[in-house]
Amino acid sequence: SRNNIEKIDKDSFKNMIKLKKIDLTSNKLSSMNIEFSENSTLEELFISKNEIKELNSNLFSSTKNLKKLYLAHNKLTQIKNGDFSKLNASLNVLDLSENEIESIEEDSFKDMKELIELNISSNKLKSVKFNPYISEEVRSNNSKKDNSNNSGKDSSNNTEKDNKKQKNSETNNQKPKKLGLI
Repeated sequence: SRNNIEKIDKDSFKNMIKLKKIDLTSNKLSSMNIEFSENSTLEELFISKNEIKELNSNLFSSTKNLKKLYLAHNKLTQIKNGDFSKLNASLNVLDLSENEIESIEEDSFKDMKELIELNISSNKLKSVKFNPYISEEVRSNNSKKDNSNNSGKDSSNNTEKDNKKQKNSETNNQKPKKLGLI
């Protein structure tokens, strides 16, 4: 970090399969066209305070263990569907603050079941259309809950439904994960 790196060769990290953390903060990178090993164990990637304008869709194709990604203080203007799709199973923290983001496509964070923290503060967003309950399973459960609350006015009928829901949720032991927006 804190160098004047403008470019990184595509294969710079390709053979570093035990690498857990890369910190490229405070450089002059305008793009990230690097490749990681297919067996990459990388968990944390810091690319904040650079000049990155857009994300390469293949950047994260081999980083299946990545838990934290920091892209704050760059020049990103939009987040597209698929930019983070390779990270659905692992990413916990995504920091996109202090960019120039004007738009985030609706399904940009779809199925990011492990995402706990998403920081999109200090951008140029006028509206946000993505659902903070990320997984489709959670969306489905919420929809069923709304429908059952509106059906039938008999309180005993609603109590029976509530008891069944509680038993089902205890059996499945799956609670929706809420996304913490910062």
